[in-house]
Amino acid sequence: MIFLVAGASGFLGRALTRRLEGHEIVRTARSRLRADHTGLDARDPAAVQRLIHRVAPDVVVNLIAERRPEFWDNKSELSRTNTATATHLAAAAHSAGARFIHVSTDYVFDGETPPYARSAPHGPLNSYGRTKSAAEAAVLAANRDSLIVRMPVLYGPVERLDECNLSDLVPPVMRGRPVAVDDWAVRRPTFVGDVARSLAELALSDEGYGPVVHVSGPDPVTKYDMAVAIATAAGVGTVHLIRKSEPSPSRPRDTTLDCGGPGSLDVSEYVGFADGLRAVLPGYLTLWQEAQA
Repeated sequence: MIFLVAGASGFLGRALTRRLEGHEIVRTARSRLRADHTGLDARDPAAVQRLIHRVAPDVVVNLIAERRPEFWDNKSELSRTNTATATHLAAAAHSAGARFIHVSTDYVFDGETPPYARSAPHGPLNSYGRTKSAAEAAVLAANRDSLIVRMPVLYGPVERLDECNLSDLVPPVMRGRPVAVDDWAVRRPTFVGDVARSLAELALSDEGYGPVVHVSGPDPVTKYDMAVAIATAAGVGTVHLIRKSEPSPSRPRDTTLDCGGPGSLDVSEYVGFADGLRAVLPGYLTLWQEAQA
């Protein structure tokens, strides 16, 4: 089988392509190109069509997204990255006869009535959630056989500390200076290797999944809980971590996903947060120490 993975140089993209090794993989990226990558600006529909029809993949997986809050105010660029690229890839995959898998987010929900079924109505509270919600609708309109895979915040081995929310906490925790950390929003941090395994299973499977599948880690924690866990494991103390419990109007309170029901993946063996943190923290601390040298 031939797999085209759009956004292959990113955090999840690297984990997924490792899972698919042994198959023919076309890895695409726009800004972080590597020797084994094909350059693609998926915001350009003509470029997407040309590449997919030239490669003739069996499966196209879209991992392209801008999730970083510092870019949420640029609504036009956020829409181009999160919505337009998904639309172009879904349409091109459909015209080439390829299966299409699109990765989405729990932020399409408002966080008021968890757990959220796969068919639950959307109610995004911020521009990131709105562009991802629009992408889901556009993908299914362009290619009704698409599979949408929703997931919460991911963590795992990183190349840079800003690659995931958990590793991004290391600098403020390790500096030891007073810092306010959110203790209001409930998260379900999910190990990237578990998600990569599930995506590979979906990509390789002939079973009738869809149109939406949920994957999620098992443990509810707040960002404050994660910071305390890092500080405790690193032995730096927690007195500088200030619990911030005020509600956020632009963040959902609890977007726990319902991962059960017919046509669901088995996520019962997903890595728990405590075990996952133990696995990745040494690497995070090494990156922190290197940055201080």
